[in-house]
Amino acid sequence: EDAFNSLTGHSEETPSKSRCHSESRFVGAKNLRAPSLSLRVTRGKQVTGKKRMMGRKQANDYGLDLLKKVDPIEIDLIKRQIQTGLNSPLTSSMGRLFDAVSALIGVRGEIDYDAQAAIELEMIAYEADAGDNAYPYSVAECDGVSIVQLKELLSAIVLDLQQGIPQAEIAAKFHNTVANMICRVCKVISAKTGIKQVALSGGVFQNRLLLRKAAPLLKSAGFSVLTHQQVPCNDGGISLGQAAIANRSNV
Repeated sequence: EDAFNSLTGHSEETPSKSRCHSESRFVGAKNLRAPSLSLRVTRGKQVTGKKRMMGRKQANDYGLDLLKKVDPIEIDLIKRQIQTGLNSPLTSSMGRLFDAVSALIGVRGEIDYDAQAAIELEMIAYEADAGDNAYPYSVAECDGVSIVQLKELLSAIVLDLQQGIPQAEIAAKFHNTVANMICRVCKVISAKTGIKQVALSGGVFQNRLLLRKAAPLLKSAGFSVLTHQQVPCNDGGISLGQAAIANRSNV
């Protein structure tokens, strides 16, 4: 919420359209529980042009193209939803983080097909060599759950945007950061459980760049890494698993 407030203006009315936005809170794993992002879904009524013009000026002052495309009154409502938790279901998809960063840096804010924003973010990341450079983040413990906190990450990306750092370099650093997150959370789980085997699965690992960065980090940390060879890592693999379970079921 603090990171969001630091980037946006303030208004008193409600927006005219429905949209979906992500809060900067990323929940890590407990017993291999999936990560998640909190989503904010907003809806409201039409507002005056004067209010919008004031909000547009505030958004333009931050130099972020993303904010220029979002109704400032809607931004205010999103802030309130973050504070109250209204209409804010959690999702277990890492893809929402990729979607958020893709939109934030101006790669893709609206999609025409599944995972388009994440795919285009990966593609431009190949255009830059960020070395081992990555963004800051922190991991906190809450009731036995490891929580990857994204305020520092998102703030650092915004700072890079304001300093004119190319999209490709930001995208490459972001991929390095996610790979670091994966390794760090696995280390936390391993310290608690003694598990030294990691299975990299889920649609995010169709991202070859992320896979190529995460696997070596895990191996260098002493993990045995399992990756998909014959079964797709995304929904196709889930469908196959469902079919296998149904085949063995007596129902």
